[in-house]
Amino acid sequence: MEDKEFTPEQAARAMKYMETFLSNFSRRITNKQQNEIIGKTKISDVLVSTVFTLDCGYETAICADMYCSPVERYKTRAEATLRHERWANKITESYKDGQISIIELGPCGHTDLIPDKEVIIKLSAQKGS
Repeated sequence: MEDKEFTPEQAARAMKYMETFLSNFSRRITNKQQNEIIGKTKISDVLVSTVFTLDCGYETAICADMYCSPVERYKTRAEATLRHERWANKITESYKDGQISIIELGPCGHTDLIPDKEVIIKLSAQKGS
């Protein structure tokens, strides 16, 4: 893994991100709020997980084998609940093809530091719940 040099603008954005994260984290700990689970759906060897995170708000992640990454973020709990079901259905339907193509999201609002990227997840041959 090679070191990446950041421009001054990228470094400033990274610092702002960390300040925001730490501020939100501190506020949530002070208020004794924990990550809220919206939904966790297991489809064979894939987990669709939608939660409220301290740094990014509501988001859905897809987890399979040693891979787990956010694929969509939301502004409201209602939107997160609806989209969780859609992701679970998408994973179920993808077993027909044996793989799913997703866009792995970079850090909240900081894709200039780590950009979004397409990821292909190979699914096991047998589907189960």
